[in-house]
Amino acid sequence: MKHITAFAFFLLPFLTVAAQSVKPEFRIALGVQQTSLYSEPFYSNEAATVTITGQKALILPDIMTSVKFPSKQSAVAPFLGLGFNRKGTEVSGFDISYDPLQSFKKKAIASYLSVFVGAEWTVLKHREGSFLISQALVSELPINAAAIYRKLAFSSRTQLVFEFPSTNKVNFSIIPFFQTAISSYSEEKYELRSDTKAYRPFSFGLSVACSFR
Repeated sequence: MKHITAFAFFLLPFLTVAAQSVKPEFRIALGVQQTSLYSEPFYSNEAATVTITGQKALILPDIMTSVKFPSKQSAVAPFLGLGFNRKGTEVSGFDISYDPLQSFKKKAIASYLSVFVGAEWTVLKHREGSFLISQALVSELPINAAAIYRKLAFSSRTQLVFEFPSTNKVNFSIIPFFQTAISSYSEEKYELRSDTKAYRPFSFGLSVACSFR
């Protein structure tokens, strides 16, 4: 509950600016991200007989919808967003409960609903295209995930937006981004095994977006 209260308090300044903005801008972004881990290995299997020998980053979908509140007086505009993404790795290892040892490969993937609160800065604006930088705080909630995943985790997302106008009201964008955990995504009680570290993912991704007013 305290996390929700803090997030709501953080949201208040953005709602104040939004009330003073010009016509809002909506964006739909479809992309992919490759997730890696700061600490390896991480695996959501509690079996003591399983030993992890490696984890390989996977390329998985990332979807984001947002509404931005631009202002004629400022190059910085706040935005709110909702998203869906999947994070995961391909795990390799062996199980000592089998004789002889049985090696395996398995995908460990979790799906997340995301809420974004951030701001976007127009660095360069031209009739042929614009360059913007956005920064957002992201809260993520796992969907039907194993108990090892924390029910609410936080990350930071930085985006470089290369925007190309199509009409006066519609723009298309190419958006490379980097997202990094700022809290653990795993429950502490599952981080006690000697071969399992805290789940702190980071991702590099690329999206194609359409924005309109």
